[in-house]
Amino acid sequence: IDNQEYSFTPGKGKKYVVLDFWGSWCAPCIAGFPKMKEIYANYKDKLEIIGIACNDTEAKWRKAIDKHDLKWVNLLNQDNDINKDVSVMYAVEVFPTKIIISPDGKIYNIFNGEGDDFYDSLNDLLKNL
Repeated sequence: IDNQEYSFTPGKGKKYVVLDFWGSWCAPCIAGFPKMKEIYANYKDKLEIIGIACNDTEAKWRKAIDKHDLKWVNLLNQDNDINKDVSVMYAVEVFPTKIIISPDGKIYNIFNGEGDDFYDSLNDLLKNL
């Protein structure tokens, strides 16, 4: 989304949402993209992914999205106001951090770092819907 604010209201949709906090500088984040793309392809009717790049420049962020062909919503978290910083709001301390939010707006689970536990959990959750 070019130079626009993005509004996300948990609990207003019919899909699960994954907030994926990442950066173009983060090797584990980049390493997870193929699995994220697979999950998205398999479940995009049940799942929305919102990628939130942190500690990045706009040029590097755009280049990473193009290079890795990320088809979901991608945002650049570059607000200098700590009260509007999304990574602060969700207490993100490591990258990547993936947060699964249920359709009713509740945090279902939080995964710190890149690991199969996130993909296994999401797969188990969505395949039975």
